[in-house]
Amino acid sequence: MKKNETVIGLNRTGIEMSPIDSQKLQDAVLASAPAVDGDYSKVHALKSSYFQDADGVGSVSLPTTPKGILASTLKKMVGKKPEVLIDLLGERLAFERSGTRLYDALLEKIKLDKDLPKLFNHEVVALLSQFRDEEHQHFLLIQDAMKEIGADPTSVTPSADMAGVASQGWGQVLSDPRSSFSHCIETILMAELADYDSWKLLIQMVGEMGWEQLQLSFKKAYEEEKIHLEKMRQIYGQLTLSRIHSIG
Repeated sequence: MKKNETVIGLNRTGIEMSPIDSQKLQDAVLASAPAVDGDYSKVHALKSSYFQDADGVGSVSLPTTPKGILASTLKKMVGKKPEVLIDLLGERLAFERSGTRLYDALLEKIKLDKDLPKLFNHEVVALLSQFRDEEHQHFLLIQDAMKEIGADPTSVTPSADMAGVASQGWGQVLSDPRSSFSHCIETILMAELADYDSWKLLIQMVGEMGWEQLQLSFKKAYEEEKIHLEKMRQIYGQLTLSRIHSIG
């Protein structure tokens, strides 16, 4: 079976595959049900204690340069919280790193697959390579921006930590030898949707902090991310529709 084809086969995951046994299973569940009604209150109390006792994910590191210390102090004097922006910059840094790796994995899969879909012609592969390089440039842009305001780009901020955890599943899809191109493109589309909205918010936050120069440099990345999103939507739609009409 080609991994890029959707076929009818012996899928044993559905309960309807064995109606007699499934009925026995349901009867056994009902027969072994507890004699008293369940009470969620103890579970709720335990979860509540976890929430009450839990600390935050982490913290934003202190400014590492005199310029950063001065900028942070001045912003706080006018009621701004630069650590919130630094946290979001850290998240973008982690996300752009993950985005670059997603495209790397997709391009490698395209290179290795012997049953390459017709959609992936040289022009499309070149476009995906361009997107990969732009994701990497966005990573470098955020890295330089953090240095510019005196933040440490090697420090994992709380939101960067959460972004890394959230993106793990995407990486697993792309690296799985069994995943189809449709699975991979859809996964990257999910990432691009989040990426696009996050850049939009980042530009707004930078403007709120009064860093107009950073705002201008981020707008270029935002426009590129907009193109990524539009093109990946198009590629995913074409690839999915082509599977419906394929013969043999």
